[in-house]
Amino acid sequence: MADDKGMYVSNRDYRLSTSFGVAILFKKDKPVYVPPTARKAAIEVGILPVNKNAIPFEEEAKKDEAPDPQGTDRDQLVEEALREIKDRNDVDEFNAHGVPKVQVVTDIIGFNVSAGEIRTLWMSVKAKDNA
Repeated sequence: MADDKGMYVSNRDYRLSTSFGVAILFKKDKPVYVPPTARKAAIEVGILPVNKNAIPFEEEAKKDEAPDPQGTDRDQLVEEALREIKDRNDVDEFNAHGVPKVQVVTDIIGFNVSAGEIRTLWMSVKAKDNA
């Protein structure tokens, strides 16, 4: 392969899914192109660049990451996560005030969100679901 930039290989069959909506199917030892937004996630699960010297340093990996969603897109993603948490109804995922915990929401959506943002959207989700 003359140009293997962006080509990654897994040592097992694996389906990589990211919070950015990227899904890539890896077959053992078969190089697959990985877009910049999914490279960090690939490395985190042990999928490595074909060119082993191409593993990015932390600063380079951050450059490749897509920015966190903003505005209504962000609110919609957070609301979907809150509904998922509400449907699971796991007491360990809620704080003492009955609002989903920040870390639980962050783990689902893949980007940082504030407690205030969660609280505001949680009230909105409860109001819509009770209407």
